[in-house]
Amino acid sequence: LFLHDWPGNIRELQNVIHRYVTMGKIELPDIKENIDLKTADFPEFVNSDLKSAVRDFEKKYILKVLEENRWQKGKTALVLGVHRKTLTRKLKELEI
Repeated sequence: LFLHDWPGNIRELQNVIHRYVTMGKIELPDIKENIDLKTADFPEFVNSDLKSAVRDFEKKYILKVLEENRWQKGKTALVLGVHRKTLTRKLKELEI
């Protein structure tokens, strides 16, 4: 997941997670070998419904990028490929 460029930003990430939950695979066009994962690889999502799993993953991902950018929202928004206002809205939605 870290090797992918994420040109579709958060929507693309959500779609990849949806496909993973339904098919158990992560398929990214710019990675030669697709990854076959099992739910054992993500124990925190095993008993979650899809909406909760996506929300939890999105929250963890945004928190990680925020920490990597020293909580600078402008830089974080650039890295995530979203507008700063979109990031601010997401932070409120995810209670960060």
